[in-house]
Amino acid sequence: MDTFIRASELPREGREYLIEEIRPGTATLVYGQVELLEKALYRLVSAWASSGERSLIVSFVDYHESQVIDTYTLAEYMLSENMDPEAGLKLVYLATLYNKRQAVSLDYKRVLDHVRPGVVALYRVSRLFKHAEYPLLLSALSRAREVMMRGLPLVVFVDESQSRRGLPEGPAYLLHFSSTVIRLKGLRGGYIEASLVKSPWRRERSEFFESNIRAVEGWF
Repeated sequence: MDTFIRASELPREGREYLIEEIRPGTATLVYGQVELLEKALYRLVSAWASSGERSLIVSFVDYHESQVIDTYTLAEYMLSENMDPEAGLKLVYLATLYNKRQAVSLDYKRVLDHVRPGVVALYRVSRLFKHAEYPLLLSALSRAREVMMRGLPLVVFVDESQSRRGLPEGPAYLLHFSSTVIRLKGLRGGYIEASLVKSPWRRERSEFFESNIRAVEGWF
């Protein structure tokens, strides 16, 4: 396991570690506690925005239950990438699925043609499905293969299981569907451990980075 990086280097190093694992035409599974998934999502889309690329977030969270995107926090991540928040937020597109029927019928071809993103994130995929409904979750993932068929990276964010600690919430197929698997774990002192559980490109390892970005100037 790698040693800790100096605090002044942590935000950049941690972000790069997550981004490096995402490859065109493949699926990357990122799982952990909800608050860690949110931070990882913001790192992802802000990094793509800093390169002038659009991001598409497909959220499986019912907006009646919780907030889907905290635009204020996301704007701070944009600032940390030396971007104008307004310009950065215009590069982020959100498609919200309110129920299972929408999840298994989403027309990815139409959405991708309209948005033309550089990366697609499926956010908290298992949130809409109970255990007995996992076959429907597999159908939803099958439709998302259109993303990879177009040579785009697909990042699947999943809650960590409450009953099977250390594993993602959902069917075992999630681990097989994804070429790369990263587990996020919160540590004391505001650190996050990002463990590379599975990768066809390099050995398993861990990186540590700060839970929050550094204070950014020009944002109130």
